[in-house]
Amino acid sequence: MKRIIVIILVFVLFVSCSKEDDMIYKTKEITINLSSNLSYQYYLGRFIEEGDEVEITTQALHFEISEYYQNENNGNISYKYKPQLDYEGDDYVEILSERTIDVEKGQKEFVTLKLSFKIL
Repeated sequence: MKRIIVIILVFVLFVSCSKEDDMIYKTKEITINLSSNLSYQYYLGRFIEEGDEVEITTQALHFEISEYYQNENNGNISYKYKPQLDYEGDDYVEILSERTIDVEKGQKEFVTLKLSFKIL
């Protein structure tokens, strides 16, 4: 009986560990110096592919515009940021992309893009 319990525990441990191995995490950090009252656009195509689930996980605090969008003309996905009128200081946003790499294995990739703004 003890042998069966040990075998089951080892199997459960193996299965739970293999699930973590199926997850890939990547992070890209970028610092942007931006003049007050100007907007900034960043092409997300290097980090986001068609079919990815995308969300802003940490929204900027001092923004007039802070959004990702798909260009109607070429289909490219970009992020646009514009600080509040006359704001000077720091701001920060995180965008998370989740994509399935292998449906059968359940393998997923998570890409976090961290944008730090220095508004002068």
